[in-house]
Amino acid sequence: MNPIARAIRYGLTDTEYDKYLKFINRWPSVLQRVYMDPFAINVPPDILNAAYIERPEIEEQIYKPGNRIIVGVKGSGKTSLWQRPRPTTKDLSGRDVVFLRISPDILTSDCLARHRWDKKKSKILIDSTEHLSEQSLIHLVHTIQEWHGKTSGLLDFIVFVTPQRKALIEGLGYVEQGTLAISDLPTWEEPELRTLLGQRLAAWSIGFIDHESFRRPQKPCGIQNLPKFHSVLVNFNQFKSDAELRAVFVDSRIALWRSELPQASDTKARISQTIEYLWRCANKGEENGLILFLNVLCDLIDPEDIRKRQLGKLIKDLELEWHAASFVTEFHSPLDYALNWAKEIPNLADDETRREFISIIIKGVLDAEPTQEDWDAPIHALNLTRGFIAACAGCWPRCYPTPLGIDHLKSLVSIYWGKGEEK
Repeated sequence: MNPIARAIRYGLTDTEYDKYLKFINRWPSVLQRVYMDPFAINVPPDILNAAYIERPEIEEQIYKPGNRIIVGVKGSGKTSLWQRPRPTTKDLSGRDVVFLRISPDILTSDCLARHRWDKKKSKILIDSTEHLSEQSLIHLVHTIQEWHGKTSGLLDFIVFVTPQRKALIEGLGYVEQGTLAISDLPTWEEPELRTLLGQRLAAWSIGFIDHESFRRPQKPCGIQNLPKFHSVLVNFNQFKSDAELRAVFVDSRIALWRSELPQASDTKARISQTIEYLWRCANKGEENGLILFLNVLCDLIDPEDIRKRQLGKLIKDLELEWHAASFVTEFHSPLDYALNWAKEIPNLADDETRREFISIIIKGVLDAEPTQEDWDAPIHALNLTRGFIAACAGCWPRCYPTPLGIDHLKSLVSIYWGKGEEK
């Protein structure tokens, strides 16, 4: 394997990593110098919630009742979903759910029998099953089915397996009988991967530098004619559930505020809480969060839809209120992370390279035929991002002298996939 490709895939040398860290901690211009790597594969627990990318399709599978087998590969975000802080969660039947994680090596009937499972509904994640033999995996499935029945459904198990094990699971009688569901994780799309990279950089900065990613008004600003907002927004399916609303926030204009969206029990409360929260948010360019959100909604509907005109009127009224409001200046975020953070990177040849920097990463992940079938798209996106920045930092000056142009970046993508030689 090409040595640069090996470094990007499996880890920079100590010297290269030191250069990379020093470089990335010089930009963007931050309030403090933090010797951390925002694009590391594993996220530190204290910024996990801020770095988490909502994927409603996965959450829906996890919240459904019953034992489930979910097929996916490393890097899909399933473990982060389990680990991130969350308020008390309810499943689709409205019951409170406790989330637990147990190693497949210790999940036996004896282990489960030591606990009392008669009070709260629990969902148990079983990951890292790759090392189990086929016989052990079959035994594991028998055990979870047995205990789901013994507890009358209080215990639900979510078992993640690799695609290579899918056929084995499908051949079991439980699947044929309909008592064990099996589903594939959805593929990552371009907006999700773009948000992932921006969110990582934002979480790194916000989490370790201790400053907010949005600013708040000095005192609450009331919105005129609030009932009109309800009469318009109640007609949008996006407000039917928390998951559907969060899905809208993959848009880069508003992704900055997705992780702290309030949760609500009904549509009316969801609309009120979302309006109140977003009205208090603004990005570095002083664009209001609620106005940006309504613009995103507006872009999602047909030009002939009457709701487009209604939203346009609300946006116009809000803009007048927003610009008239008086805010204290407490915002120090060095970047609008929802936009193209690559425009801040030194050692790039020109503006075109800065504009295309992130797109080349995403395209390189989605268009290539992966040679590492055990890794999902986010790992490749993070690897390529670190590789691009390492090259900007001067880690490989003979092959990639700075400033780097578009051809250099495309060359790095090619050697990453083993398709070409370095420039």
